[in-house]
Amino acid sequence: MGLIITIVVILLGFFYGKAAEQNHFKKLKKLETKLANMPWRSNGKKEKFNNFQDGKLLTGSVVIAQDAFKAFFGNILGLFGGRITVYETLLDRARREALVRLRLSAQDWGAKELVNVRIETSTIGTNNAQQRGGAVEVVAYGTALR
Repeated sequence: MGLIITIVVILLGFFYGKAAEQNHFKKLKKLETKLANMPWRSNGKKEKFNNFQDGKLLTGSVVIAQDAFKAFFGNILGLFGGRITVYETLLDRARREALVRLRLSAQDWGAKELVNVRIETSTIGTNNAQQRGGAVEVVAYGTALR
């Protein structure tokens, strides 16, 4: 009976997590299309920006938790080493969401461009194998120019 419950929970995690992930990707695509006119770039060299009046450091951040399916199969794949592909979509969603939030913040401020955009990633969770959970935090920041 315990095995059946475990399998049901994993399957529910897979199907619900997949549906939530697909909905998030659709939402991100719409927002990215809407923000296509807000250019951003990441360059490491010093530049002069003569055509702008004002600049401001802005941030966009997000925390996205893993679902039960990703946790279960991530732990299994982690035993063998190599790429843990079930987490790659989690990181992609978090990175894209943080950039969208940064660009929305810049748009609200009236910026015409974002320069020197950087992305920082960290994990939030526990090292205790008995507890499930864990999430990824992504912070995108850059200088908005108007």
